[in-house]
Amino acid sequence: MTPRQAVQSGPPPSSGREFGDPACGLRTPVASRRGRFARRLAGVASAAWACSLGCGDSRLGVYPTSGVVRFADGTPVRVGTIEFVPEAGGPSARAAIDVEGRFVLGTYAAADGAVAGVHRAVIVQHLPAASRPPRTPEHDAHADAADGLVPLPYSQWETTPLRAEVAPRDDNQVALVLEGAR
Repeated sequence: MTPRQAVQSGPPPSSGREFGDPACGLRTPVASRRGRFARRLAGVASAAWACSLGCGDSRLGVYPTSGVVRFADGTPVRVGTIEFVPEAGGPSARAAIDVEGRFVLGTYAAADGAVAGVHRAVIVQHLPAASRPPRTPEHDAHADAADGLVPLPYSQWETTPLRAEVAPRDDNQVALVLEGAR
């Protein structure tokens, strides 16, 4: 029998290991894909587990805080956004001011509250430029009651006199008065 006839006549002698057997060192394409998927899944699961141990919620606690902001004559500030920043550091809280001058602060979500402590507050008004005169100190000194604009010192962090304290409780009410305005 020639070597060519031996190859054609039947399977080669078996070494006791079959194709796809892990001991053989050869894997089928399906087994190879399953192994890669299992390794990736294990890696993702390990990362999620590690994060759950060391990646806890590092957000500071917030306490419901609402209030009202008015001019010295009692007229409410009817438009704008108020922002509270803790003097000791931490995340700021903000809210829209409604037509009655009321607001409900939110830090991480709308209306969830503010962190405890003393805060500086500013009021920002974004009004269409065509509908309002330019903001100058002279304008602020002569603004009439119908104007409704917050004087510049109350809208800048460096000059705002507004301060409010948020206590660690569920019913913080803040009343802010813009002294010397209007």
